[in-house]
Amino acid sequence: MLSTEEMIDLVLSRGKYFPAKFYVLESIHEFESVKDFLPAPITDDEELLELYWFTLRLAFKNAKAPENHEEMVANYQDSAFNQNLFLWDSAFISRFLSPFSEFLPGIKTLDNFYHRQLDDGLIPREFDKATGKDYSKWVNPENLPLNSFFHNHYVYRGINDVTASTNRYFPDLGRTPKVKPFYTLDNLNHPILSYAEYNHYLHTKDKARLAVVHEPLHRYYLALRDQIRHQSGLYVTDWASMDNSPRNKRLFIGVDISSEMVLFARMMALIYRELGLSENVKRIEFYDNEVVALSSLINDFLWDDETGFYYDLDQDLKQIRIKTIAGFWPLIAKICDTEQAKKLASKIQDRSCFNRIHPIPSLSADEEGFKSDGGYWSGGVWAPTNLMVTDGLEIYGMHKLAKEIALKHLSAVMKVYLKTGTIWESYPADALTSGDSDKGDYVGWTGIGPILYFLQYHIGLKADATNNKLIWEIDSDREHSGCRNYAFLGKKAGLKACKCVDGYQIEVITTDTFDLEISINERHKLIQISGNAKFHIPVES
Repeated sequence: MLSTEEMIDLVLSRGKYFPAKFYVLESIHEFESVKDFLPAPITDDEELLELYWFTLRLAFKNAKAPENHEEMVANYQDSAFNQNLFLWDSAFISRFLSPFSEFLPGIKTLDNFYHRQLDDGLIPREFDKATGKDYSKWVNPENLPLNSFFHNHYVYRGINDVTASTNRYFPDLGRTPKVKPFYTLDNLNHPILSYAEYNHYLHTKDKARLAVVHEPLHRYYLALRDQIRHQSGLYVTDWASMDNSPRNKRLFIGVDISSEMVLFARMMALIYRELGLSENVKRIEFYDNEVVALSSLINDFLWDDETGFYYDLDQDLKQIRIKTIAGFWPLIAKICDTEQAKKLASKIQDRSCFNRIHPIPSLSADEEGFKSDGGYWSGGVWAPTNLMVTDGLEIYGMHKLAKEIALKHLSAVMKVYLKTGTIWESYPADALTSGDSDKGDYVGWTGIGPILYFLQYHIGLKADATNNKLIWEIDSDREHSGCRNYAFLGKKAGLKACKCVDGYQIEVITTDTFDLEISINERHKLIQISGNAKFHIPVES
């Protein structure tokens, strides 16, 4: 058991790698007061527009100022789940709120996690948003070896009393970490902060933010590398926030956590390259080496060529042949070779596996225990894991498939919204209903479909800070497309495309200068914009 003095020392040393130490008063904007300044999509689809504005109104309701200014340093976007803030929820929420950074605290929510970072580098996956303090069940004050409080609670393990330390799950790492973790394994999953930060940078080109978050991220990576890495070089997990997934019965080494550590390292190398400082050369080399070494292990241990899928490992390091959504994390981490990516894509397109009425279920439909009417993580469809898959497909040049999945998801969310008047935490794969989900008004990460997918795949807008341009893919089947007040790369523009006999009339309203890449029917044209502009883009038949 840690002494009182040791506990105090841990608390006092929190956030030492992040410069923000105190809360600075910032406004919480009311939706109606700023609506005229928000990105306003232009489309003939009135139902999608209604869903977009409904979702955005909810997002504004969920923007909060902290109650405890000593424990939290920034306004935050509520995860909308329970009394806690969640790391992977907040990371995914930041993805669809990047165009709204002037008005909503999407990415700034993560500041509160950096402020809670321990001296050893660990960052908790959740904490109480009212008090700003740790969620007590996920703390390890007994100073026990790495353990999970909740993993044995699930029916697969058959242990109901998990309060006793003897009944907890103790993964055998086969090695001794330098530090015994202050948190339980329950609090150390889905380390996707660098993914959130780099994608926010791609949209906003906010290099100043990268400069202040890279150090806490680096320390976080090193802490996880020390404390949850198995002697094989792969990473252990518990129930990995996929609460009732059948994978939990034998889960030991996770394909998701291992792939997320590759993604973490890959994003860190990109962040340091963008920062471009000479002192970062060694860190770039370190992360590049991490990517290569861990990717190789994942392909050696977790990939099965016969079935064309990535699997978790049990404690005997044998593959757990259950196809879950976790098996797609190697796509976004860029671990797959071309043939592996094609095999994963074939599973996505297979109606007996993941290509259901509402794609992509968290459990393949041909697996025992699949729940077609929802089932939470036993068949439910989740916005963040769909985004993980579509982002991964884009990396491998499978834009058409990514767009198809995104628009199917958006359409399903819209149809359920029209029936129920709201959006939900998760959805069934085989019916256009809310299924067994009991959390409506969920923004929350479900905003990914009505906002991010709507803007990126229906309207067609995507910013690219690394090439300093805005990409606009105009759908040749639509009469009107565009967006007013679109914020990107520190700039703002109104863009409108109107179909004419031989192409599109384009109007750009802006006071800024930027490169605009217009894509129609896979034909690309790069145009330098400097202030307001009108021009014609021909479309060949």
